[in-house]
Amino acid sequence: SRESGVESRESGVESRESGVGSRESGLELRLKSPYGWLALHVDLRPSTCQPSTTLVRAGELIYGESLVSPIMGWVSPTYGVKIPALSFAVEATSAETVKFISEFTFPTEH
Repeated sequence: SRESGVESRESGVESRESGVGSRESGLELRLKSPYGWLALHVDLRPSTCQPSTTLVRAGELIYGESLVSPIMGWVSPTYGVKIPALSFAVEATSAETVKFISEFTFPTEH
């Protein structure tokens, strides 16, 4: 079993990865919002996949070890306007078909 994580309460980002042999395979990203913690759990099938994750905002890498394009981490509500936004990417390589299952958990009280 392999588990690794990063936590930065100051930036409001937590990430955990579970690997081969664990009950849950995949990763969890938690983001601090004004209403509490938002969680995103991504399960990968088959569980033998080794995921690579990146979190980017405004073209800058926040988490992960991938090359980042300057166009990542932006949203454009209209032509000529760009606003910083979070871009979360999960990549996996496998000889088999890979299935990504995403589950969001939103804060219940606000």
